[in-house]
Amino acid sequence: MARLTNADIVADLGVVKRDIEICKSKLADIDIVHKDIEIIKNRQTEMCENLRQIKKTLMDPDDGAIARVNKNTSFRKNTTKALWTIYGVLIGILTKVFFWN
Repeated sequence: MARLTNADIVADLGVVKRDIEICKSKLADIDIVHKDIEIIKNRQTEMCENLRQIKKTLMDPDDGAIARVNKNTSFRKNTTKALWTIYGVLIGILTKVFFWN
């Protein structure tokens, strides 16, 4: 085996230095990806909390939007029944007034 000279050692050190710089840049990229993943986890947690609040607002059996829609629907149905009853009575009264004098 040939004897190494200072020039060979300096060249090898340059290669090692270049490889170390490449590893540092890759580590920096990994750090960036790690930070991005942490940001995504935090935002996902926020989204879960927001979704939980939305579900509570919609599905709450006492004050939720669905409960209010159901109350409005039942009120509308009862009002419709009452109005038809009033219309029937009114038609009966008008018929009696006009035809049975």
